[in-house]
Amino acid sequence: PIIEAAHRPTEVVDLAGAGAQPAASLRGRRVAAVCGIGNPRAFVRTLESLGAEVVAAHFRPDHADYSLDDMALIVSILGPDWKSGDAELIIVTEKDAVKLRRVCPAFLAAAGPLARRLPQQARTPELKCGDLPVRALRVDMGIVSGEDRLNQMLKDALC
Repeated sequence: PIIEAAHRPTEVVDLAGAGAQPAASLRGRRVAAVCGIGNPRAFVRTLESLGAEVVAAHFRPDHADYSLDDMALIVSILGPDWKSGDAELIIVTEKDAVKLRRVCPAFLAAAGPLARRLPQQARTPELKCGDLPVRALRVDMGIVSGEDRLNQMLKDALC
């Protein structure tokens, strides 16, 4: 091996990419894991290693796009008022968050008030993607060993 690297969960952010909290904030939280990656079970194990209780999971094929129906299904995991389901948060990968951001505005325009079962007389608040209880787990890669050798190889290749 030339280098050894490790992926480290660092924080969770809302669908707007804001509201960062430490990944450790998932400890003790009931979450639903949603992802479209090659090894979805590894994502579940990562969440569990952070102390989250994974009470539901929805796996999509690797590289799959998300539709309005997919978004509705994902949000329905949280229950009709986004609070009464088994999970309190939906956790996705950053890769999936990018795809969900594309359909989120249309979902909120079409289904947001219906999904939350607002009384008819209630004024519909203007919801934003960051208001959904969906968070992306941000993961960084760090080099554990071999950084000097990698830097020298890059220098040799580029200079």
